[in-house]
Amino acid sequence: MKQVLLCCALASLLSASAVGAQVELAYDDGSFERAVGWDEAGNGVAVRFTAPGCVLTGAKFWCLGGQMQNDLGICVLDSNGPGGAPGDTLCTYFQWPFGAYPQVVTFPVEIVPPHPDFYIVYVQTGWGGADANTYGLDTSSPWAGRSWSFVNHAWSPMGPAYGNVMIHALVQQATPTEAATWGRLKGTYR
Repeated sequence: MKQVLLCCALASLLSASAVGAQVELAYDDGSFERAVGWDEAGNGVAVRFTAPGCVLTGAKFWCLGGQMQNDLGICVLDSNGPGGAPGDTLCTYFQWPFGAYPQVVTFPVEIVPPHPDFYIVYVQTGWGGADANTYGLDTSSPWAGRSWSFVNHAWSPMGPAYGNVMIHALVQQATPTEAATWGRLKGTYR
């Protein structure tokens, strides 16, 4: 009996996916040409990422501080909204102290998105005007069609005139491994 349990445990261990090295996903060239801010708190921007089977560990934000340098408001959303729009919350909203750009943020927990697409969101935490943190826009790269805005409690895609919102995802990709069966294991160790 112990031998059967050991073999089942070994087979399930060998068939599990191993986590690979960290990868940075981006849909911009890493340099911004414009920076835009909101007039009031609660508005935001997001970038839709496609990374099936990933573990999301953090993000990079290209935000420039206003006079008051408001904290960064951050959350991660699923892509299960209408037509693939931002939907359910995968990582609840939290604030991160503002720093020099690019601002590297580590999420409080690792996130395994249930769908291949997910959104990383930046929400303005303070009042607008000169106090607002502005976010970087890349207008020199081809438009990726992955930037979204959140205004008046509603999500909408941003058109090519805006360029690409500069948010990057830090993920660990799953490394595929070969599933082991008892027959294959037995044949290997004869």
